[in-house]
Amino acid sequence: MTEAVQAPVAAPGRYGSFSLGALRLALPMTALREVLPLAPLTALPCQVPGLLGGIDLRGRTVPVIDLRSMLGQATAPAGQGACVVVMAHEQPCGHRGLLGLLADGVDSVFSARPEEGSQMLPACDAPLIFSHCITADDGQRCSVLLPQALGALCGAPMVPEHAATGAPAGIGTTGRPVPTLLLRCDKVLMAIDAVAVQSTLADPQLDTHTALAQGVCRGVAASTLGPVPAVDLLAVVGLAAGARRTPPQAVVVQLPTGPLALMVDEVVDMVDRAPGGVVPLPALAMPQHTLFHGVMQAPGELPGTPVMLLSIEALCAHDELLRIASAGRPPAARQVAGPASAHAADTRGRLLVTFVLGSETATPLDQVREILCYTPDLARFAGSGPMLGVTLHRGRAIPVMCLSRLLGGPPPEVTPAASVLVVEVGGAPVGFAVPALAAIERARWQPGQPRRSMVLVGEAETERMLPLIDLQQMAQALQAA
Repeated sequence: MTEAVQAPVAAPGRYGSFSLGALRLALPMTALREVLPLAPLTALPCQVPGLLGGIDLRGRTVPVIDLRSMLGQATAPAGQGACVVVMAHEQPCGHRGLLGLLADGVDSVFSARPEEGSQMLPACDAPLIFSHCITADDGQRCSVLLPQALGALCGAPMVPEHAATGAPAGIGTTGRPVPTLLLRCDKVLMAIDAVAVQSTLADPQLDTHTALAQGVCRGVAASTLGPVPAVDLLAVVGLAAGARRTPPQAVVVQLPTGPLALMVDEVVDMVDRAPGGVVPLPALAMPQHTLFHGVMQAPGELPGTPVMLLSIEALCAHDELLRIASAGRPPAARQVAGPASAHAADTRGRLLVTFVLGSETATPLDQVREILCYTPDLARFAGSGPMLGVTLHRGRAIPVMCLSRLLGGPPPEVTPAASVLVVEVGGAPVGFAVPALAAIERARWQPGQPRRSMVLVGEAETERMLPLIDLQQMAQALQAA
């Protein structure tokens, strides 16, 4: 009997999705170059439907179009968080060009197999700029754009993907070049795959008045994605040699627990590296050698200079970075929709903030809206009750309670390590002062959800059972009193 031969299953493709008004769009990651904050645009002397102007991309002016105008749909002014998705496209002449697409915001990177999509065919001779619709990880349907068709139809001037002089740097004899962002950290050159970078921050405005600003974290940076925790990349890879640096630029990457800004001294350029043009990094060469794919040679004006190529997969598995990224997310973003997911988040694996309150205590991280430093400028109130006073933060007055007094304990000694855990109930913030934060850890086991229960955290010798406090329930009780 002859066995039936099964056709090989196509490998899943990777897509980056973004939104523009009512449109939910996606690009193949092979065509997506980077995402830029929407900056002032340069007027271009050409008549093209939907052309907004040109945006500066490290010395090159990339045309930016609004797809809604191009498609005859209603438009609206760009809102806060608007950005430009830079796409590479093939021209009939064989050259590759760059085109900017206006977006309200980037959504996610996801994988899907070709057979999972719903193919779209043009009606008669009417051209289409998208090939099929596909479902992203969040369940929403996306229209997958055709970069070549879009580049040919929009009529915008073509900006070469590579410099006009000589061959594009880093292209080998076989295979496509891999777009790579070149970074400088002090005197060390590093690089990261461009498709892993959601945004670049030329001059991040950093909020350092937060309890996150410790260790490798330098604070919270403003970005098109909202507030993002920012870490010194040189310190993350173990090369800061104890110096507490605050580099002036950053690139934002998406980790499983949220976005994270990697602070660098300079975003040097977008370069191409040849497939296979990376050699292994010896373990002795770097304190955190597992964070790198290997070493590549710098192109262009720095031939022969070694460049350490970061691994986005290793960054996404780094426990400390995952905790920092998660702590910077608002509660709504940390919670997973759906009854089954909510139950799973309430038991094993839920992230907790642990802090010192006589003994070590924990509270669910997804209840904490922000973590603030306890500063002397608090408007103090007289009395021996739990109310300490009011602090101003981001234009809001936040009442600050002594958590120790609320639980019947003595007022703790106030030190520079004291912090305020801010929760929100009905949009109103309430702060709970604690003497010192300990860590952000995952629960291994948690029974029920009473106001004060116990939770198991840690591994092996660090395993311990801690009291668990529901701060949100406490805030509700205080507001109802």
